[in-house]
Amino acid sequence: RYGMTRELVLGLEVVLADGTVVTAMNKMLKNNTGYDLKQIFVGSEGTLGVITRAVLRLQPRPQSMCTAVCAVADYDGGVRLLRHAREALAGTLSAFEMMWPDFYELVTRNVRSLRPPLPYGFGAYVLIEALGSDQAADQARFEAMFSAALEQKLVADAVIAKSRSEAKALWAVRDASAEFPRIFWPHVKFDVSIPTADIGRFVATTKGSIRARWADAQTVTFGHIGDSNIHFEVKVGDGAQPDTEIAQIVYDGVRQWSGSISAEHGIGLLKRPYLAYTRTPAEIELMRRLKRVLDPLGIMNPGKVFETPATGAQK
Repeated sequence: RYGMTRELVLGLEVVLADGTVVTAMNKMLKNNTGYDLKQIFVGSEGTLGVITRAVLRLQPRPQSMCTAVCAVADYDGGVRLLRHAREALAGTLSAFEMMWPDFYELVTRNVRSLRPPLPYGFGAYVLIEALGSDQAADQARFEAMFSAALEQKLVADAVIAKSRSEAKALWAVRDASAEFPRIFWPHVKFDVSIPTADIGRFVATTKGSIRARWADAQTVTFGHIGDSNIHFEVKVGDGAQPDTEIAQIVYDGVRQWSGSISAEHGIGLLKRPYLAYTRTPAEIELMRRLKRVLDPLGIMNPGKVFETPATGAQK
């Protein structure tokens, strides 16, 4: 609903590599005067400058919260439900979190404090939340949306929270990914974006490729399909993981489906070899040119996003 941090930054103050302080502390929603310089630095991982101050766009705290977990037949059914929820709930839809059965069963079977809100055996599970201004009116509209979804067979089953504590219990299932270091370790994790309509096919194809290579491989999939982002986790046996081989299969799939190798967490060092899977040669060359202009000596977070030449100078 509110977008990524990038969309909530109105202005920045940045110190460049040569010590120049660029003050662009814009406080307005509309300001189309030349290049939007702040966006060059947002997401640049400290490779172009050091952000010292920021102007953030804030939103009023919602007065109502409506939460549910529902079951759908398959991924495409989840996409149809997303479209229905957006139409029925308008601007109040705030979360649409899909959990594949591998995720749902893993966490509800292995985290003692959790109970599955719905039976196993469905194609996918979705946590939906809407935030608004009037609890009674918003709850009625939320339940009407689900009633219509059931009539249209978009939803196979659903549990709607009747209190904040019940909503918290539903969110606990989705947030149980924090337990992976205990219940799904060791594993290799990926944060990728794929066009929403193609996520289901990407997941199925990539899982098939991984299991064709390692018969004992386990996968866990969940994420924010409303903004095209999924988390894909892979575990091969119980020992050291073949990180590079797994990454190659996953990122080959990302490239095939015209996705992004990093939805939320940037490039850093680990994803640097795969940047060309997401960006065109022209885009990469333009980014390199920006790096050379703003940081000619390569002193800003060296080695991140792009390799730093051994001489210390950007070439």
